Amino acid sequence: MAAESVRLDEVPAPLVVIASGSVQDASAAALALLGQPLSDLVGASLTDLVTPEHRGALEEVLGAAVLGAESEELMVRLAAPGSRPVGVVARGGADGRILVGLRDLAAQQRLSAVIDAVADSTLLLDPDGRLLWQSAALAARVPGGAANLGTHPVERLHPEDLPMVLEAFSDLNRAPGGRMSRIVRSRAVDNDDLWQIIELVGSSRVDHPDLGGVVVSVRNIDAGDELESVGQTDGPMLSLAEAAPIGILLMNRIEQVMYTSRIGRELLGFGEAEATTDWRDRFAGAYRADLDARVSGGLCGEEASTMTAPYVLPDGRRGWMRLRIASHLDARPQPVGVIVALEDVTTEVEARAESERLLQMLDATSDFVAIFRPSGEILHSNAALAQVLEDHRLAGGSGRLGDLLEDRQGFIERGLAVVATSDTWHGEIELKLAPGRTLPVSALGVFGRDENGDLDWVAMVARDISATKEAERRLRHLATSDHLTGLANRTLFTEHLDEVVAGARRTGRSVTVLFCDLDRFKEVNDAHGHATGDDVLIEIAKRLCAIIRGEDMVARVGGDEFVIICDGTDDPDVLAALADRVIEAVHQPIEIGAEAVQVGISIGVAVARGGRASGDRILTVADQAMYRAKATGGNRYRIQPVDDEGGGGA
Repeated sequence: MAAESVRLDEVPAPLVVIASGSVQDASAAALALLGQPLSDLVGASLTDLVTPEHRGALEEVLGAAVLGAESEELMVRLAAPGSRPVGVVARGGADGRILVGLRDLAAQQRLSAVIDAVADSTLLLDPDGRLLWQSAALAARVPGGAANLGTHPVERLHPEDLPMVLEAFSDLNRAPGGRMSRIVRSRAVDNDDLWQIIELVGSSRVDHPDLGGVVVSVRNIDAGDELESVGQTDGPMLSLAEAAPIGILLMNRIEQVMYTSRIGRELLGFGEAEATTDWRDRFAGAYRADLDARVSGGLCGEEASTMTAPYVLPDGRRGWMRLRIASHLDARPQPVGVIVALEDVTTEVEARAESERLLQMLDATSDFVAIFRPSGEILHSNAALAQVLEDHRLAGGSGRLGDLLEDRQGFIERGLAVVATSDTWHGEIELKLAPGRTLPVSALGVFGRDENGDLDWVAMVARDISATKEAERRLRHLATSDHLTGLANRTLFTEHLDEVVAGARRTGRSVTVLFCDLDRFKEVNDAHGHATGDDVLIEIAKRLCAIIRGEDMVARVGGDEFVIICDGTDDPDVLAALADRVIEAVHQPIEIGAEAVQVGISIGVAVARGGRASGDRILTVADQAMYRAKATGGNRYRIQPVDDEGGGGA
């Protein structure tokens, strides 16, 4: 397709148009792959977007495209983001423009790296046995390397083993999804005159459009498993088996032990001259029957198997052994014995058991435990947290860990600040369990870092502190509330007055305090008793609360003394009206049982303007004004300003 016929807005593939050596246009998929907006790309050189070592090759491909040649796919790495591998194919148009196709190779590169990590060599053969693809590990080991594509790898197999492999290969081609496993001889990588034993594990997907062949994994048999000659010679094979870091044991068709390596004897607790025929007795108990069945399966040609079993040696040593049991096949191939590889994994099993115990402990605790990536991916969550996440989902939430945070953004900002200087964090956060329902928790975070010091994972342990918070609230209420009336006591009143005064200093607002003292209250106590007096105080508290504004506070600071804080109010008329309402409300008869009592109230009103007086000074002036009102007969009020120097007005 010519470059000028392409409409990029209709193409979902990553495509870039080059004109006069610079980017002219790009599809949305290309912009996503390159990680840049179109405005930044237009006019830029495509070669500047790749790492320096690939720029020369890319320039050659683009130059050839100008001349009308269509290039083979070139693998380059983007300079950003993250040095991503990308495949490039270029083709020139009649008008001199170049159409460049891009292909994201990150997944392929990552998959190839995984394959190289888990297998000795992996290759893909077409139905005719030609090599279509090979892993980097294989290309690096065999003669010819990457140039082997299109050849027939089976040509390196021993002539006696070749018919068996070709028959299995033919069976796989006829049965997509089939599998095979064969132990055969192949020419040694470093010497075509020598033969080495390898295991071929094949899987057929000739019906798959992206495979169209047989995938084969080639595994070099461990030196200790090369048993055809190891039990019959003291040559190189025996030396290799003796040097192997695992134990090697060979049994023949009648289950006689033909050979046991030095490490095998040590692991099984046998002396140098001691017969190892009863080696399976080291694994007596429930595991013995399983072991015997696997040995019998190996003698019948079944696929190799692995088991982990506890052992007990004659000297009392105990531990765990990993055993890999495989058939020993001749060239026909027919089983002629069993190969057993032994490895002591006591430390590994104990570590795993310890981890499982820890996980069981975490699941048993009521604390919420999570280990997660910075992206939010949960690596582990205990039962308590899993239940919370499920409840969150059932309540209409997402069920995701990050959405449990009531203040997610604030938590992230605080967390990032801590991560920069520390590997731990401790604090309190709110979990949002459901709409309108939160749970306070005390949380401990531990930050794990990668080899570059960047944040890799976070472990968080959170404990429900709602009961503690409620107890603190109750204690706070008891400590700051009047036990009789439920009003704020002198402690809470003093704290609140100081806060109001501090706010007034910042804003220039006024602060007014009404100091109230009941008239004739002693007469009620003397005539009717203290229980009646208490009922009177409770009723007076209710009446005062009904009069004040929502932002004001009423407190009981003494036996029959009440104070009212009015924030921001200094109008004499408003204060006079408030005092009149208090006097009127308090003066109304109070019914106590079958009788009624009546008290009055004297009020001193202190007004501090501009926030320049202290709380203590305001209260003193209000107290003085109250006594002057009481001295004139009671049931009255007196308004008195607080001067700047700390004195009261006349």
